[in-house]
Order: sequence, then C-alpha cells, then structure tokens
Amino acid sequence: MHIVAVGRAHPPNYYSQDFILSQIQALWGANTRESEKLERFHNATTVEGRHVALPIEEFHNITHFGHSNDVFIRVGLEIAEQAITQALDK
Repeated sequence: MHIVAVGRAHPPNYYSQDFILSQIQALWGANTRESEKLERFHNATTVEGRHVALPIEEFHNITHFGHSNDVFIRVGLEIAEQAITQALDK
C-alpha cells in the first residue's frame, strides 16, 4: 500500500485557552477550589488554543451525552469529508 496524498481539517471554531478557561470559570464561579485546579491544569498544558466542534455559546445547549455524541458524529463526518476531499484534490 502506498499513501499518495493526505488532507487535514479542523473543527470550525477556534478559541484561545484563556478564553475557554474564562468561560468555564464564569460557569463554575471563579473563586472555587475546582476553578483553581482547572486554571493550574490549563496553564500546565501549555496549549494556546483549541479547535472545537461548536461555537462556545452552543455548549450550554448540550444537556446529555446522547446530544453530545450526535454533535461529535455530525461534526466529525463534516471534518472527515473536508480532509478526504482535500486529499483527493491532490
């Protein structure tokens, strides 16, 4: 087997790690012990930002695992299609 081309794609929404942390802290409350642990964890990852499947404001609409899984599958298929199309174009 020979690989003749590859494509790559990312979820459409990108947010800085600091912004994501601030959103979680606003949801949890910035002065809780869990918030402090989360901040240490985020800082330790040295990640500057993340691509996520949904706009940040839509995460509040996910109410259960099944819904989260449906979004994961839908966006995953869209991203896979982009990567495959890019590879085929090469």
